[in-house]
Amino acid sequence: MVKNENRNSEINIEVFKKYAQIFLDLFTRNIIRVKLFNSGIRIESQGYNLKKELERIDNTINLEDFINQVFYILNIARSIVFKMDFDCDNEKIMVVQEILKNCRQLEEEIKIKCTSNHDLLDRIDYDILTRRDKSDISKIVAYSVLISVGVIGNGQPNNDNRQILVELSESDIENVIKVLQEALDKLRILKIGEDEKK
Repeated sequence: MVKNENRNSEINIEVFKKYAQIFLDLFTRNIIRVKLFNSGIRIESQGYNLKKELERIDNTINLEDFINQVFYILNIARSIVFKMDFDCDNEKIMVVQEILKNCRQLEEEIKIKCTSNHDLLDRIDYDILTRRDKSDISKIVAYSVLISVGVIGNGQPNNDNRQILVELSESDIENVIKVLQEALDKLRILKIGEDEKK
């Protein structure tokens, strides 16, 4: 979607604050997912009709204006995180600083995904598969899970988005969960240690 920069500067501070608060609420509730890359930003609504969700919150909200403001908020946030100048009034910068203060997850996403030179996770889904006996197809002989991982090429020229399919047995799934849980636990320990140093 093309963003109208003039509209962003025209929206008054009260409307901007309202849109920022709604964005923060939808982001923390995982209704809006923000996909950040070296080269840009993408916004997705997770299985929700964003227009209907906004109408439920406040039926005066224009979907296009809201989306433009979310892009504007995210661009200000990137500028704040990376200490870059951004042509915007100070009140709007203060609103976005408050969002970053109250939502460390967004700041972390910006720091990691806007500087990574590696592929980034775009989406993940699964299907449950069955193996059938060839001589009697009504007889199930095994179950498995097909994991579909969409990745976004980030930072490399001509590195397109792609999908990886991996079939996993139950023990494979248990092992993946174990490894990811171990990684998550260590990540949290490191973060707690860093927070205590501050």
